[in-house]
Amino acid sequence: MFRQYLMPLCLTSGVATSCAAAMAQNNSASQGVQPFASFVAELHSTPAAQMAAMPFAVVQDTGAAEEMRQHLLKLYDGLSVGHSYELGGQIVDCVPVLQQPSVRLQHMAKIASPPPFTPPSKTGANTAPVSQGVDAFGNKQACEAGSIPMRRITLKEMSRFKTLHDYFSKGPNGAGQVRQDSGGGTMPPALSGLPHLYAHAYQGVNNYGGFTTLSLYSPFVNTNLGEGFALSQQWYAGYNADGTVQTAEVGIQNFPALYGSENSALFVYWTADDYQTTGCYNLSCPGFVQIDNTWTLGGSFPNYSVDGGPQYEVTLGYYFWGGNWWMYIDGTYDLGPGPIWLGYLPGSIYNGGQMSQYAQVFDMGGEVFTASTSYPPIYPPMGSGEYAFAGWPYAAYHSSIGYFDTAYNFQSGPSLTPYANAPCYSIQLGVGGSGTYFFFGGPGNAGTAPNIVPTC
Repeated sequence: MFRQYLMPLCLTSGVATSCAAAMAQNNSASQGVQPFASFVAELHSTPAAQMAAMPFAVVQDTGAAEEMRQHLLKLYDGLSVGHSYELGGQIVDCVPVLQQPSVRLQHMAKIASPPPFTPPSKTGANTAPVSQGVDAFGNKQACEAGSIPMRRITLKEMSRFKTLHDYFSKGPNGAGQVRQDSGGGTMPPALSGLPHLYAHAYQGVNNYGGFTTLSLYSPFVNTNLGEGFALSQQWYAGYNADGTVQTAEVGIQNFPALYGSENSALFVYWTADDYQTTGCYNLSCPGFVQIDNTWTLGGSFPNYSVDGGPQYEVTLGYYFWGGNWWMYIDGTYDLGPGPIWLGYLPGSIYNGGQMSQYAQVFDMGGEVFTASTSYPPIYPPMGSGEYAFAGWPYAAYHSSIGYFDTAYNFQSGPSLTPYANAPCYSIQLGVGGSGTYFFFGGPGNAGTAPNIVPTC
């Protein structure tokens, strides 16, 4: 579908193409898997000023570029990587569990023990980014016991952000942040001109986590038009006495600037101070501790749902246990691992704040972000691109929704409030065989004038 108000196109080999497609092409496995030692040597030898000349670079300040380079050296210098491989267009390094950033850089004496039971399994038509084979170069696509798969972060990836703080942020201009205030989950009024739009459901309730089963869609994010990302996720939030929010988050997200592709990726995120100075995605800073050697945070999935066709899904959640927020996942597919504890957000990262005790808000759904400067701004599709009323098997969904109260009882009938802050997206609650569920999503305002939705 043609879209008007085009921003300048990226150029690859003299042919106009989307920035995301070009980035994916640039990151592709056609160049082979760079040995880890060579990658680290390149980090040492690349001048910070060179980052501004990299394809699709946004960083321009040499000081900001040097801060990014030093951060990567802190993450990678001295690691004893077992082996590396290509998976879904990205390079994965097998890093010893005790050498991952959260353990090594926070000087953890030991890894916490997970809850002493198998996490709940709710997934039906499911899939997992777990490979049993080898990549195109003969490298085994699996990590050894005692190590974890860590998606390689490069200078090229970081150069697509203005500063290291921007790279760590959930999204530009507040994108991706939980929408509740400290008043027990009361929603703020819908505001015009927001660069990020939502269709989600929430409940203000004290909880020790919960889970939902998400449909796996990968909505197209057109970076040429200024579109930023589209996601489907859960937010668990608590509010400090001063009103600042703390979160534990998990979901799937198509974020081309971050991942260099148009595939929705598995992610975790957190903040301890209202998204101001703490928090990051996945393993890109000290925070999340991974213990599982099969799933790759920031990695894509082998299958995605098709509007009106096959539906794939993954069950995600958090469980507060032993003072830590344990993240679990169920995405069994053929020889996949089934429901597992993937890792945890240590309670210590919340510095004695609300999330070191329990969450006060249970929230889930979709969000999109745009940096479009046209009028009206151009927003990407959410979910499958279908409105909620399209239902199964067309609209995206969250199903089997529930939370754990502070007595550790699972509540499968949450009292959710649905909310969408723009007419180009919608959400619709229901109760059925899969318990509480909702469909959500919408087309954004892509289209040829005058069919662009002006109020989106």
